Amino acid sequence: MSTMAPSGWCVIPVSRRDAPAAADLVRIAVKSGAALGVPALVVIYGDRAEPLAAGIPGAGAVMLDRQGFTRAEALLSAAHEIHARGGRFMAALDPRARYSADDMAALMAGARADGAAVVIGCPPWSRSRRWSDLLVRLITGVAADGSTSRFRAYPVDHLTRLKLKGRWRDFETEALVKSLWAGLSACVVPVSAASAPPPHRASPADAARTIFTYAALMARRLWPWPHRRLVTCAGTGPKVRRSVAQVIADLLREHATPPELAASAAVGTFLAILPLISAHTVAILYVTTRLNMNRIMAVSIQNLFMPPFAPLACIELGYYLRHGCWLTEATRETVLAQAPDRLLDWLIGSLILGPLAAVILGAAIFGIARRLQGRMATHG
Repeated sequence: MSTMAPSGWCVIPVSRRDAPAAADLVRIAVKSGAALGVPALVVIYGDRAEPLAAGIPGAGAVMLDRQGFTRAEALLSAAHEIHARGGRFMAALDPRARYSADDMAALMAGARADGAAVVIGCPPWSRSRRWSDLLVRLITGVAADGSTSRFRAYPVDHLTRLKLKGRWRDFETEALVKSLWAGLSACVVPVSAASAPPPHRASPADAARTIFTYAALMARRLWPWPHRRLVTCAGTGPKVRRSVAQVIADLLREHATPPELAASAAVGTFLAILPLISAHTVAILYVTTRLNMNRIMAVSIQNLFMPPFAPLACIELGYYLRHGCWLTEATRETVLAQAPDRLLDWLIGSLILGPLAAVILGAAIFGIARRLQGRMATHG
């Protein structure tokens, strides 16, 4: 008589150096997993030269030793192992956190309910998570709270088919974004504060990898080539609008939270100052559409930088940086006769004035939108 393979697994990636510190978590995972019918899989990873620490609790858990792997590589190795064993999903745990049985049960229930979703255990709000959530929403168009949380359940069949390059702390961000691009959904499960690991100060290398990852994902989002879809959802075809008024109402309501309005204003400001002659509106509409921003805000704010004032200011600044003095003969004849030089001055000046104006106007729009939102909430 054959036994049915478990549908889900608890995966605990443990560094070879810090293995003994994960003893409590492994015991909790084994105990809670046994009650939920979910076995535990402990993946030992780390430098080959690092001796394997003693005291790793393996009772009741499947052990894998992946020498030379990083945490991300250990998770991917576990996903392939679970997929080969016939499992459908895996719950990734952080050895630094202390999960409760209720939190683990909620995560497992979400994973079992939807086999094409990344289930995120979302601990209480944190400021760093807020900006990560906003960037993920701009890149994917999906509101996924807790985008930095490591307490997640992945469908292993889809995870093993994604092309993931992140091998360090950027793995969770890349895995979430590319899963959403592939058609998977995001299911957010609130969990207790104990499920959040202790605060960890990111190293300069980790910060650089995170910035590079977001920049690369943003650049890929702007590229018009479609993303590879692993899940095709019904009802994703184009929607037929009933009237022009409905179209305008939808445009006004889209991505209208204070952070999203501020980001839209900043992007619209930066692009409006660049020397994109006769193409500002097209560029703004393309970028804001690809990045899921408020197009009305971005297109409207460019009117503040219409010629001649913004271009002249950029040209003057660029000329000063190139020659060490101000351009005193800025007549129409001199500008047209020296068009290539003036375009170069405009570009140089815009790369300085553009980000500065974008930050100022973005902060102003954020403050105004937040204040108006508070008044609307107060007066109903």
